[in-house]
Parts: sequence; C-alpha cells; structure tokens
Amino acid sequence: MVRRPASNSRRAPALLLLLIAAAGASATRAAAQPAASLARHVPADVTLFVELGGDADLLIPLTDAHVWSTLAELAGQPASADDAAEWRRRVNHTLLMEPDEAIRLLFSRGVAFIAGDGPAPESALLCRLAPGTTLLELATRWQARPIPFADKAAVYQLRNGIGLGAFDDRMIFGDPGPESTLFPALLRSIADEPVESLADDEQYRSLLRRVPDRPDGVLFTRLAPRPAPRADTQSTTTAPAEVRTAAAIPPRPLPALRGVTDLPGPFRGSTSVLLALHRKAEILQFTAVGDAPAQPRREDDADAARLIERLPERTLLAWGGVLDHTALLRAADSLPAQNLIRVAVGTQAQPLGRLTAALTGSTAVAIGTVPARDGAPAPALPAAAVLLRARDAQAAEDELTRFLQSLVSVYNLLSLRAGLPLLEASSDLTIAGSAAHAIDFTPLAQSTLGEAYGRIELTWARDDDVLIVASHADWLRQILEARKGRRADLSRVTRLGQRPPSPASETLIVAHLGPIADLCADWLTHFEQAQPQVLREDYWRIRQPGPPRLGINVAQPPEQRRLEVVSLERGAAAAGLVRPGDWIVGAEGRRFSTAQPVAEFREAITQRRNSRRVELLVERSGVMTPVSIHVEFLDPVSVLRRLRALGTIAQRVVYHDDRPDGAGPRGFLTVELRASRARLFSFQEPPAVVPAAPDDR
Repeated sequence: MVRRPASNSRRAPALLLLLIAAAGASATRAAAQPAASLARHVPADVTLFVELGGDADLLIPLTDAHVWSTLAELAGQPASADDAAEWRRRVNHTLLMEPDEAIRLLFSRGVAFIAGDGPAPESALLCRLAPGTTLLELATRWQARPIPFADKAAVYQLRNGIGLGAFDDRMIFGDPGPESTLFPALLRSIADEPVESLADDEQYRSLLRRVPDRPDGVLFTRLAPRPAPRADTQSTTTAPAEVRTAAAIPPRPLPALRGVTDLPGPFRGSTSVLLALHRKAEILQFTAVGDAPAQPRREDDADAARLIERLPERTLLAWGGVLDHTALLRAADSLPAQNLIRVAVGTQAQPLGRLTAALTGSTAVAIGTVPARDGAPAPALPAAAVLLRARDAQAAEDELTRFLQSLVSVYNLLSLRAGLPLLEASSDLTIAGSAAHAIDFTPLAQSTLGEAYGRIELTWARDDDVLIVASHADWLRQILEARKGRRADLSRVTRLGQRPPSPASETLIVAHLGPIADLCADWLTHFEQAQPQVLREDYWRIRQPGPPRLGINVAQPPEQRRLEVVSLERGAAAAGLVRPGDWIVGAEGRRFSTAQPVAEFREAITQRRNSRRVELLVERSGVMTPVSIHVEFLDPVSVLRRLRALGTIAQRVVYHDDRPDGAGPRGFLTVELRASRARLFSFQEPPAVVPAAPDDR
C-alpha cells in the first residue's frame, strides 16, 4: 500500500495569509468589529492565528511567484518560484479558478490562517461565504464530494486531498486525513459547539487589550505550550467540555522566524506575541506586544536610535541593537581548527580582550552602495559597515588596528602555501576630515570575484565615541559626512511610524525595500547582458558550500537493502516527516538495489532532480510513503529576484521596540507601501555634499 506523499507542502494552501502578515500588504480599509472576529470560531489551543479583513484586491500582489516563495521561506516553508507555479496550478486544479479569482471570492469578508503544532504541523484556512454565494453553488463548481460527518458541519472532499468544512456562512479548508487533529477541531468550532475558543483565551485577550482598538488585522502566535485555563477566567459563554490543550506541545519558535535564534530585544523570553495592524493610507502600522518579563538594561546599551539616525539617508538596510562581543569571541572556538578567523582570534586573545573591554554592547550594521570601479560595466556595489559605541574610543581604535595588522600577517603566512595574493600592511589616510586606516583587499577580491567589483578596502576610523569599520572607503566617507551633518541622514525615515524611536529603544531596523529592489533589478539586467550563465540554477548547483544535510541518522542492518532511521538531529530538515523506526527503502524515484544502500543514498542526494528537495521512499508500519524533504540551496540570483519582487510592494520598513508598558514588551513596525515604480533615489548620481577638504581621498 502506498500512501499519499508526506510533505510540509500541506501548508501551501494557507501560506498566503502568513505572507500577508509578514509583508504587511494585506491591510484592510474597514476595521473588523470584535464581535465579528473569526477568533470566536477557532480552538483556543492553536499556535498561530492570523486574521485579516476584506479588501481582497490588496492580496493579489502576493501571488507573484517570487514574493510568494520569499515569504514562504520566512514561514518555515522552503519554496522556489517553481513551487509557486505549482501552487497556482494546484489552486486552479482544486477550485477550478485562478488564484486571483479565488482570493476575491473567498477572502472578501475576511479570512484567517490557523496553525497547530505537534508531531506533524497542520494548518487551515477559515473564511466566510461571499454575499450572494451559496455553499451548494461552490460545491457544485468545485466538484466536491460529500464526506460523512457526525456533527453539525457539512464536510466535503475537494481535489488534491483538500478538505472543505462549512456551517452557516463559515468555511474551512484543511487536511481531512485520519491523522489530522486541527481540521476536526475547527469543524466543531465553526459549528458553535461548546469548545473553548481563542477569543476566550486569557493569553490572547490580555495581549489584545494592550494594542490600539479596532485593528485591521491580527497575528497571534504561541512560542511555548499554552497554560491550562484557570477556573476563574473560564468564559461564562463556554459550556464545560473536554478541551484539547497544548500541554504536550514542545516550545518552538515563531513559524515566521523559524531558523532565527531569538526574538528582537525585549521580546526575548516571551511565550506569546501579538501584532495588530492599523492602516493610514499607504502606511501600515503594526503594534507588537509580548508577555516576557521586563529585563534590566544598561544605559549605554539603549543606543540604537542615536547610531541609526545619523547614518546616510541612502542607507539600504540598517540594524541597531546590542551585541555581546565576548560571546562572539567564544563562538570562534567552534570554527574549524585551520580557519583563519579562529587562528587569528586564538593568537590575539589579549588584544581582542582589551578591544572588547573598550566597547559597549551598542552596535549598528549599515548596508549602502558605492560606485563600481571606474570604467567597469557594473551597477553600484553593496558596501557594509559596523558602528561600535566605545567607552574608550581611542583604545578601541588602537587595539583594532593591532589586531587587523596581525591578521594580515597570519594571512600572508598561510597564503604562501595556498598560492593566494599577498596583502600589504595597513595605511593611514584622511576621510571626511577624520584620521582613518585601511587595508587593501583588492588583489584578493579581484582574484576571486573579478575586476568588475572594484577596489575593496577594509577601512576604519573613529568619530567621537564611535568606532566605524567599513568594507569600502567610499562608504565610510558617506557615513562620516552624514554624522558631521554634511549630507542628509536617516533621522526623517526613522520617524515614519506612529511614534519615533525613544532613547530606550534597544533594537531599531530600517530597510529601504524599494531601492533594494531597484538595485537588484540593475544587477539582474547586468547579469543577463554580461554573465547570463549565472542566471541558471545549474551554475550554482556545483558551487554549494557543501552537500545538503537531512539530519537523519541511519543504521544499515546486515545484508539488507534498506536503512533504519535511528534518530533525527535537532532542527533536522526531515523533522515531522521521518520518524525513528522508519525504514528508508529508496530515494529519488528508485529503490535501493545493492547491499550498500548508504552509498546509493548519498549518490541520490548528490544527483537529486530538484535542487531544493530530496525525495525519499519510506516504509512505516508496512506502508510505503513518498516523503519530500526541503533542503538548503544557495542561489544568489534567486535572492535578487525575491528582493526585487518584495520591493514592488513596500518602499520602506521601520521597526523599533520601546520600554515595556508595564505588562510586557512592545514594539512598532511601520511599512510604507510603494505607490509607483518611480525610484526613490539613483545609485549612479551621487548626492550633493559639502566639498571635501583638499587632503581627503
């Protein structure tokens, strides 16, 4: 017996809603009344709930293949543009209509994305029938087959194994399979059975009370098991009933942040987080609240706003926060023994210790652009800088200089054996009136990246109590000029939201998504004309940093042509799809045929048909099940295309947290929608600046 394929693609019909919440492009024009909230028809123990009102036309841009796949990645669902095309095909095949029509028909009165947790994560869609539409009409159009169900709701089977449940004007789409727990729970909830709802959950209600009234959309997620409801907080409208709780569900990260080690700033330690969306014309304002206890802060750490606001206005991406520099040094010990960074850190432990002692935790990272090398037929180049607030800026600068000079010496010694270009010692120069130092990495950069990528210098300088380290001298010049008031800075952009960052803001993020998209479009055009081979996936197939890791530990019994799954590594790509005790009997469409299935397994992974997934044939309890496992695949061109697509929706994004409001942390996320294709600024025309001093480079 062969069961239908097991894959986390079961989330695909619902991913669009999480993407909406992540991109902020799904704001509605009319706020939903609390009484009309779909939270009243959702079980209390769900781990993710995203509710949005009508105005379905705003959702259409998110069906773009690259937007869809980008936000799917953030949702913990690895995807490619081909997967998006497959999703559109499945929607068309299942509902016999294009996704655009389905969105307008099904989401016009609001929609909710619901996710549960457990051994096999589940998700579902909840929406209301459009005015003038009947369930019978839709079921007939979709060629739905009725499924017997003992309770009040009507249940149907659609194509591709999708289940449809309906009661009154409410519909759910999900997995009707026998292993599903979320779908039957939702069937009972939409039929108004006596089941505790999310709207009655104390965690949800307490967070909702801390955000502005009448939100246009809500995202609520649990990051830890739901506490059992107290008797004194039980809703009087909920009859006693057996309620499935999340007590057995292990803590997990927010799905949209899966793979990220921690939440920003004061949200660390939260067991639940809620984002409320309000729209004002082209500005989408999100208020985020969590339930983490208040955390003590050092005064010198709450400095993100001062560092970010004085960056150049044309900064593409900026992050300001607090870093534990000592912990970063300890992390170098986990690198391979011959790694250059580990060798340098190990031999320079004392200077680095003095460097970290001279710094506070306040740190900023800024990404901008610099012109390509003179005469090079290439768009503007990305450039990076790190800004470090110092207790003793002079000592920090001196120790950094000693460390980098030592690093060059170690590199030159190792490069003799490897045949790499030698680097010269650091040089002194003046940039924007400030004394600076530089190490020229141009020989090494051009030997690996080509001449088009121009002059790359690691350049650093001190400005007041801030140590600035930049990848390019031109980018350091722009930063210094902005800090000295000689060019426009980011202060106006950081005040885009409902309230400006406060001195207590621990984390501040500014992203110019529109200009980032424009720069990506320039590079894609350049590659099409100058290096078309890099646009093909097979170009990157042989340039991966290593083979994909499934995280499956197997054992091979003697004389058997199959592999037993012994255990799964933490965070394994196969988690939830393969279990200990399963037998892997084949891969990539072929059963193992020799007495060395391990070698066949490795060969199948190397020669897999799809770069982003591995197909296995798994035997479990005598049943053969095809399993599709998504794997990491480095494709820079795909990143460029995704960023270009995102920048067609949003122009700017600003996030900052604030002092806790007494009940827990809070933060503010502002998204400015992109109103036109016109560019916010040009990368080829430098902004006007005060003439530089004669001795400046």
